[in-house]
Amino acid sequence: MNFSDSIFAELASRGINKVFAVPGGGNMFLLNAACSNPQLEVIFCHNEQAAAIAAEGYYKVSRTPAVCLVTSGPGCTNAITGIVGAWLDSSSMIVLAGQVKTDDLKVGELRQKGPQEIDFVRMMAGYCLVAHEFKTSNQAELMKVLNQSECSPRGGPVVLSVPLDVQNSRVEFDEQFNSVIVNSSNKTGFDFCPLFEVLSKSSRPAILFGEGCRDISPDMLKSLFKLCEKLRIACLFSWLSYDLLPWDSPANMGRPGNVAKRHSNFVVQTSDVLIILGSRLDHTQSAFDANRFGVNATAYLIDVDQNELDKMPARFNKILSNSSVFATRFVEFFMQLSSPPYRDSWWDYCQSLKAQFGRERPVNASRSALDIDEVVDFLSTWIPAGATIVTGSSGLSVEIFHVGFRNKADQRIFLTTALGAMGFGLPAAIGVAQIARINELFLFESDGSLMMNLQELATLRGIKKRILIFL
Repeated sequence: MNFSDSIFAELASRGINKVFAVPGGGNMFLLNAACSNPQLEVIFCHNEQAAAIAAEGYYKVSRTPAVCLVTSGPGCTNAITGIVGAWLDSSSMIVLAGQVKTDDLKVGELRQKGPQEIDFVRMMAGYCLVAHEFKTSNQAELMKVLNQSECSPRGGPVVLSVPLDVQNSRVEFDEQFNSVIVNSSNKTGFDFCPLFEVLSKSSRPAILFGEGCRDISPDMLKSLFKLCEKLRIACLFSWLSYDLLPWDSPANMGRPGNVAKRHSNFVVQTSDVLIILGSRLDHTQSAFDANRFGVNATAYLIDVDQNELDKMPARFNKILSNSSVFATRFVEFFMQLSSPPYRDSWWDYCQSLKAQFGRERPVNASRSALDIDEVVDFLSTWIPAGATIVTGSSGLSVEIFHVGFRNKADQRIFLTTALGAMGFGLPAAIGVAQIARINELFLFESDGSLMMNLQELATLRGIKKRILIFL
């Protein structure tokens, strides 16, 4: 067994079994190890950016990391867009990159020594959980790096660079290192009772659920949403989280932001208590003015990342905690309570706003062409419950989709929001197609974005998976 074999054996022992790869001379031993391991499935992409995006798409739906395997030099630089997008959206993956032999690694200020050599670890250091280059085939070093990444409160890529000679170094797999450190980063000590007391006395309460709420178990989420409806608490969502609750649920008040239906923003701005749970409240949500977001409300921000809390204005009550802890405490506190009568007017107001503006569409000038709003309206009705829908990440058609799509129960809908890279849709859908339980898979993409990774249609044909594409 060489070091490459031991890397993939360890990853497989942690439940990682998908590898999205582009072959090259710089990763030849890693590639051979991946293909030789019966626990792994290797999917060959046609560009490293696509391999990284496919790994992100796979994680977003399966919640299990995949490997993005690339060669040295340009293979690494091609992958950067996908890696950075995953970092900003807290999506986990393992990036294994080939590198020149250790004797050919540059030192000091020399620009390059080995052929196709770049300092990939230094490039990626600020955009991943861990960036590490192995200079020896030290098994303990491998375990330390992987365990370190699993202790982060947020997901993200792990970037590992392996020089050619280290890839092929002979090692013995030592069972004493075959252990996983359990993530103990969930914050459980905060006393939510004062917050819940304020919420229970609120006349116009609302909760904004972000992507971080995917840490909450499905059963707990159902209980939480059922309580929100019972207690007349308006539920709001981000573009990454709105598939958590069907659009037609009475509690669902949509997706606020600077590109949004009006009723969602009205609910935010008229609430008197606003809880922001597992959402970093970026500029597209706050319309570049967080200080006036929910301006009439006592606002609470709950997040696992202290840096996200620190960036917000002082008017927010900031709580460092995991969303699943909040959900558990919320259900325990409110389970036996009833909605106070004075909330009925708030609920009626929310429902009237949704009825008036929830399906509002721009006035269409007299022309015969089909517009995107009509397509999104049709897809809202036509795509069945339980389907998976991947979209592109930038452009007008994508924005219209996420503003207007009326999601059904158990649909999974996603894009990459923070980086918003064109070319995302097709490779992300290919990543999702590798999940065995996915039956009905749809891609909604813009023409310009599809062109960025058009070559992955050949990948799609090679893996013989079915994706219905709306362009």
